[in-house]
Amino acid sequence: MLKNFFSIAIRNLLKRKVYSFINIVGLAVGLSCCILITLFILDELSYDKFHSKSDRIYRVTRDFWSRDGVADLHLSRVAPPVAPLLKQHFPQIEEAVRLYSTYNSAVFLLNHRSFQEKNGFYAEENLFKVFDFDIVQGNPEKALEKPFSIMLSEEMAKKYFQNGNPVGKVITWKFRGEKYSLKVTGVFKALPFQSHFHPEFLISFRTLENPKIYSTGSNPKNKGKSGLSRGWGNNAFVTYLLLPDEKVASDLTEQLDDFMDKTFGVFAKEEGWVDDPDIKVLDFTHLYLQKLTDIHLRSHLDSEIEVNGDINNIYIFAVIGLFMLSIACVNFINLSTARSALRAKEVGVRKVIGAYRQNLIFQFLSESILMTLIAMLLGLGLTEAFLPFLNDFIDKQLYISYWNPFVIILLLGFVLIVGLLAGIYPSLYLSSFKPVRVLKGKIFTSTKKSSLRTVLVTTQFTISVLLIICTSIIYQQLSFIKNKELGFNQEHIIPTLN
Repeated sequence: MLKNFFSIAIRNLLKRKVYSFINIVGLAVGLSCCILITLFILDELSYDKFHSKSDRIYRVTRDFWSRDGVADLHLSRVAPPVAPLLKQHFPQIEEAVRLYSTYNSAVFLLNHRSFQEKNGFYAEENLFKVFDFDIVQGNPEKALEKPFSIMLSEEMAKKYFQNGNPVGKVITWKFRGEKYSLKVTGVFKALPFQSHFHPEFLISFRTLENPKIYSTGSNPKNKGKSGLSRGWGNNAFVTYLLLPDEKVASDLTEQLDDFMDKTFGVFAKEEGWVDDPDIKVLDFTHLYLQKLTDIHLRSHLDSEIEVNGDINNIYIFAVIGLFMLSIACVNFINLSTARSALRAKEVGVRKVIGAYRQNLIFQFLSESILMTLIAMLLGLGLTEAFLPFLNDFIDKQLYISYWNPFVIILLLGFVLIVGLLAGIYPSLYLSSFKPVRVLKGKIFTSTKKSSLRTVLVTTQFTISVLLIICTSIIYQQLSFIKNKELGFNQEHIIPTLN
């Protein structure tokens, strides 16, 4: 019987080509827009989840308060002593790792050529115990162990050494007027796009122990002491903790104030930073823990490594996607019910020869699902056609993995749900016709059904107008930002090399 339903559905689609074309194309465009928005949302929600320990990694952040109780700064980075002191005070911390940005100032010399590289970090040797890097060459356990060691991304290694093996080679590093030799100890694949940071190279953290690289400052009290261990004034170190579970993170958060009082508080008094006995360090600074997977969408702190997304955008796009899909489904329902009179005799004849109402409902639902399936295939074609333009516009790498079982189930579920939602009302409406009235030509539409179609049409136009207005406002805002006079000519400003 199911085969019969679909064969009749195909026959009806071919018989009414113009109607079928309009209905299918309208639904396909709505589905395509919804798929594109879904891809964007799923991409945004997947940030940093590729790390196998992502649910146990936390970033340490720090805020500063003015005396009037207002938060002046909430930094995504902290001072260098924080990580080792946390590890020392809290043995439940499995790993504490620090990153320190080179701030786009790394200049490398090789074969009489000069390169200025960005997105580089000084990284501790236990970095790969916390984050999942795909190491192509070199030993991850020892690659960042010694001072003046450097690991390159695949792209950077190819640029410097073509297809040769870079491990063991030396690159000259120009830093603050001095030249240093960096030994290449490994090559790693670039992190996925869905990461909140993308290093092009990693210099061993122990390189910072050299006073010419990381100054200890001019304070006589610091003479002979490590600048990293007493550098509470430099809040530029991205610090991550690997914890056993979420409960440990919660317990640790409650003890951070006491930790700051015993560590930074003591240091601040030694240095004379706090000379008023009534003022405590906790009156103007605190530490916090932030989940790794919350950084991209829920973190808008000062000095973020890269520009993050916004969870509010996810909500907005989800609503827009639902609106687009609703418009397509409402359009489908309106076209189906508007043509009900043309199928009234078909319904009447079928009921006279013994068709039950449920049979008619299944028939019309099968037509709806078939049209949705065709619209889905067409929508996927439109999605593939527009994906390159969308990726260029939003600077992402969205794609559909058709061989992924989850994607297949999602698409099939999409067809069934949309087909049922779009076809349930037309099927119930068309199957409700009385055969006697229909065969006598007395088919009419009740006020109740007319009112419903009026509501659907009004809703469809309201959503459409709302989306058009919002799009116009956003376009004007972007145009304003793009063309706003900044007071200087950006084309006449160039970066300086060290």
